[in-house]
Amino acid sequence: VLMWLQTPAGQDTPAGRGKRTAGHHVAPPVRAHTGLAFRDAIGSARFWTLNIALSLVVAATVSMVSNTVPLLRDKGLSAAEASHIFGSFGLSLIGGRLLVGYLIDRLWAPAVAAVALAMPAFGCLLLSTTGADHAATLALATLLIGLGAGAEFDIAAYLMARYFGMRDYGRLFGVHVALITIASALAPWLFGRIYTVTGSYTTMLSICGAAFLLGAITLLPLGRYPKFDSLNLA
Repeated sequence: VLMWLQTPAGQDTPAGRGKRTAGHHVAPPVRAHTGLAFRDAIGSARFWTLNIALSLVVAATVSMVSNTVPLLRDKGLSAAEASHIFGSFGLSLIGGRLLVGYLIDRLWAPAVAAVALAMPAFGCLLLSTTGADHAATLALATLLIGLGAGAEFDIAAYLMARYFGMRDYGRLFGVHVALITIASALAPWLFGRIYTVTGSYTTMLSICGAAFLLGAITLLPLGRYPKFDSLNLA
């Protein structure tokens, strides 16, 4: 970062170098970032809808990541077999980010996100209904969960920018990261307690599947991207 991410000399402002008028250098106007102020954004229903939806998805994703291998072992697979099946997660994590990133640049992002984040719900269903003798189906289920896991963080960054602009993007995205961090910390602990009580992963799969599906559907009412003023002068 120190070596490569540097502002070129003379380009400290988006407008670049200023003009010279009658031998005098005139500083260029500063183009301010457009978007909602922090207070306005956190007071909007759209902001909390986005955060609640993605917090549900993150909570379910982290829980599935930490419990998939033990779940597969619980079905009777060996440690090597469970790890081999879980390898499809890493592949789909990469593929999901590339595919979703490509699509949200060209299509309405909440619809793309809803489809991508609903796939892990189907993965949870497959895991709950498939036995150890169907390794290919278990691998498919794990792959579907990986697709959602790979897409979530990139979707969050993109939607935050499109719906609230860049004016207070850093602080707004910081609030989002704080919320999903809390969700990702509490969910595995909660499901661990549930497993201790029930002795089964069935309840966890049902809750995670519902969280994936609810989070995906909740993104659809976000509506069209707002249009912010194209130029603010400071």
